[in-house]
Amino acid sequence: NEHRHKLQTIHQSKKRKLMDESNECVGPNAASCLTLQSVIRVSTPEERSSVSVEEGRLRGLTVREETMTILMAILSKLKSDPALRVIVQDLRGLVETGDDQSEKIGLLMICDFSLLSFARCCVELGALALVQ
Repeated sequence: NEHRHKLQTIHQSKKRKLMDESNECVGPNAASCLTLQSVIRVSTPEERSSVSVEEGRLRGLTVREETMTILMAILSKLKSDPALRVIVQDLRGLVETGDDQSEKIGLLMICDFSLLSFARCCVELGALALVQ
């Protein structure tokens, strides 16, 4: 446990150093700094346009069919309110499933790792931004 704690501390300090050196809130560098405790928001048009994708690389999200509806609902909710700021770990709270059984199952299938991966991909592509 002590060794694990040291590794986590080193990893977190490297992330902090990277964020201090780079004032980016979108793109690959910002995405690599995201944790479950990071705060995200929808990006501005200027931030979105600042993200460049390598030539020949497809741009977009690839998600499991079972989680697609929930993840797209999260992204839509964030895009509908530019003032909204959310901690990555709390993204599930943006979704109201009502009585739809498939949405309830989809919500159950989204673990913390899925949320973090989704947020990182959205930040890397410029759809969402890291709040610094």
